[in-house]
Amino acid sequence: MKSICGIPNSAQEAVRHVDRWWIRTLMSGSALFVMVMTSPLRAQTSTPTVPVSGVYDGGYLVFQSADSAFKYWLDGRLQLDAATYRGSAHHLSSGFEVRRARVGIKTTLYRDWQGEVDIDVADNAVEMKDMWIGYAGIRNSFIRIGNFKEPFSLETLTSSKNITFLERSYIDNFSPDRHMGVSYTRWGRQWQSSAGVFGQTAGDVDATGRSQGYAATGRVTFAPLLGDRKLIHIGAAASRRTPNAADAVADSNQVRFRARPETDVSQARFVTTGKIKNVDYTTFVNGEFAAVAGPASLQAEYTRTQVRRLGNLATASFSGGYVSASYFLTGESRPYIVSEGEFDRIHPRSSRGAWEVAARYSGIDLNDYSPGVNILGGKAANYTIGVNWYINTNFKWMINYVHVQNDKNAKPDIGIAPFPTGEGFRIFQTRFALAL
Repeated sequence: MKSICGIPNSAQEAVRHVDRWWIRTLMSGSALFVMVMTSPLRAQTSTPTVPVSGVYDGGYLVFQSADSAFKYWLDGRLQLDAATYRGSAHHLSSGFEVRRARVGIKTTLYRDWQGEVDIDVADNAVEMKDMWIGYAGIRNSFIRIGNFKEPFSLETLTSSKNITFLERSYIDNFSPDRHMGVSYTRWGRQWQSSAGVFGQTAGDVDATGRSQGYAATGRVTFAPLLGDRKLIHIGAAASRRTPNAADAVADSNQVRFRARPETDVSQARFVTTGKIKNVDYTTFVNGEFAAVAGPASLQAEYTRTQVRRLGNLATASFSGGYVSASYFLTGESRPYIVSEGEFDRIHPRSSRGAWEVAARYSGIDLNDYSPGVNILGGKAANYTIGVNWYINTNFKWMINYVHVQNDKNAKPDIGIAPFPTGEGFRIFQTRFALAL
């Protein structure tokens, strides 16, 4: 039997067979490698191009696809304030300010995914506001994670673009506001409920080796009467919170409550508990009521907080509340969003705009005379009259007159000495606002 290079013909055929097998394998492997490496590119190129057209819708500039599966819209505001103060023995700083200057983008992607990025640049400082990602793929439900408002208090949750007065009432100082966390919301035809677990504010730096504080907050609302231009709203909320131990202070187990007299141009606060030490946790409870009958509306809330302290120290309690009423001279009615349990934006019925008159009583009590507590933070009551001109859906002019009455324990924390206590004074303030 002939051979080549000493290899039998049968072996030679075997080698040729092996060579052909390796060539085919390498070629197949190369094709597989190319396919794997280019699959992301193929996935990207295979994603359909979705036309997104722009439209002005309900006061917002919206860009969306024909089936609304992809949507972007601007959500910003600019609020220019001026205020002057009369009748105070203490010198309060009158003047002007940019109260809010915010720009944000909200989006819906692939129909079920949503998100928002919102920043404020007032006071020449960048501050993160709403920064969250949400999922709406479960029927009548929404899951959100990020930095956003905790579900607590009708007035706190109502956007600053839609509040009736320049400033929220005194009890807003008890509300948790925005923190990092995760929440779940579910709603029906006349109700909604929301609950979440939260940490500290986005951007806060942990300056110690200790863990940050945490909170559990929930809110439920129900509208037993819900119809065209008529509403009865009832709500309740609760929150349990631990102090933020990650703060770089000697005693991190502390909290403080304080409030300005429902104005912001002057930064003076007249009521404050000071820093309460040895705090284990705090609890907040809130009750809400609102009613709408055509152009008339009524709204009220009450909040009570308790400070539970370590070492069998006595529990401190503080409270506040408000009641307000408004009436549209031009016939508009406050719109309501059931799935959020909040009021929405006013849309004037004519090109001349909408005119609203409003009044509010608001109070806060930071005094606790009980044995073992004796915290005298002050008590204040405000009486406000307001006039609002909604020039159109995006522009609004507001005027407020506020009469402030403080008790003997209330005094300003900044300004020009001496600091008199228990004084009353008047505030004249106005705002010109743009809402995108």
